[in-house]
Amino acid sequence: MKLGLNLSFAAKRWQDPEELAELCAGFGVHYWQFNLDFIDPWWPEEMRNRLANAYRDAFGKKGLSFESLFNGMAAYSYPQFLAHSREVRDAIQTYHERAIDVAMEVGAKHLGIALGGMTHRDAYDPLRRRAIYEETVERLKKLAAYGARKGLQSIQIEPTPLFTEFPNSIESSLELMHDLENVSEIPVQIFLDWGHMLCKPFMGKQADMELWIRELKSYIGDMHLQQTDGLWDRHWDFRHEEDGIVTPEIIKGVLHNTGTEDSVQYLELSFAFEDTDENVYEGVKYSVDKLRDIFEE
Repeated sequence: MKLGLNLSFAAKRWQDPEELAELCAGFGVHYWQFNLDFIDPWWPEEMRNRLANAYRDAFGKKGLSFESLFNGMAAYSYPQFLAHSREVRDAIQTYHERAIDVAMEVGAKHLGIALGGMTHRDAYDPLRRRAIYEETVERLKKLAAYGARKGLQSIQIEPTPLFTEFPNSIESSLELMHDLENVSEIPVQIFLDWGHMLCKPFMGKQADMELWIRELKSYIGDMHLQQTDGLWDRHWDFRHEEDGIVTPEIIKGVLHNTGTEDSVQYLELSFAFEDTDENVYEGVKYSVDKLRDIFEE
């Protein structure tokens, strides 16, 4: 099994490429996911690329490389592809092309994204919701074509437990995959997140990671892993044992039962901005050490 680490924990804390690479090398993790909380694709191209290369080179000196790039918390705040305004959606198409450019500069092969969020009115209007969906499918085809030209290997879409977003269920995830299958120039896949899939208040009977994997197995790329209580999308580290429902035994069982041991499980841990760097580091280190045994078998 493959354990990875998303750089979400380091945002607003360890930003210098050399310092961050030194810190990350100490975790003993082989799979890394870069995060756009460190580089805004809208930044001037020359400066943006120089900084992306600095992260790539600093990690390379430590024998580490980025397999994937994820759009991060900053990008998730925006409506992205599901915005009410066509003008915004046009701009977001360009934004994601520039995100692919960043992925190429840091050496990542895969781009992970959430599609964004609709306004309340659009989300609850069936005709408007459908129109935005159909336009998004066409935009993803164009984005995949751009990625193919640049050398990207896949685009991975993360389902979320919100009605204003899609995909947000097994059915809507399958629909999106079917609509993109064999018509995009590179694979468009599903990026499952343990915390999202186990969110019972929204997912109901579908709050079952093994069910999601079985239903979507042929379309799954990588996954995000964290501790959660099944009530909110916590992104806790694994010190939260008393309230957490994701145990090493459950992770091992789900991946074994579904034959997905080869998927990369990127730890995606979020901490309060006010938390101390020392506590954040300890939480990441504890989580990696706790999971290492099952991933190294």
